[in-house]
Amino acid sequence: MRAVLDRIIVKKVNTETEKSAGGIFMPEEAENALKKPNPHKSLVGEVVEVGPGRLTDDKVHLPMPVSKGERVVFLAYLAIPFRHEGNEYMSITESDIVSVL
Repeated sequence: MRAVLDRIIVKKVNTETEKSAGGIFMPEEAENALKKPNPHKSLVGEVVEVGPGRLTDDKVHLPMPVSKGERVVFLAYLAIPFRHEGNEYMSITESDIVSVL
């Protein structure tokens, strides 16, 4: 698996486990099933692959702001989910990244 241009492949990091009103700890996926979708929800992911960078009009690759192993915060609705060899990943662009942790 290899990222191209300004694409970054991330694996979601589960950072949230919330307690229900009854005191039961619920993973984020179960909590999300109970809520309305939020287009501004952010996710945390670990960078698995990084493309070489965006190509300018002058045919110059701009360096990527992240590298493998870093954790990034990105907007969930911009991510493209996919499966590879039984694992779940998401493809995002460098402009989808909100911050590097």
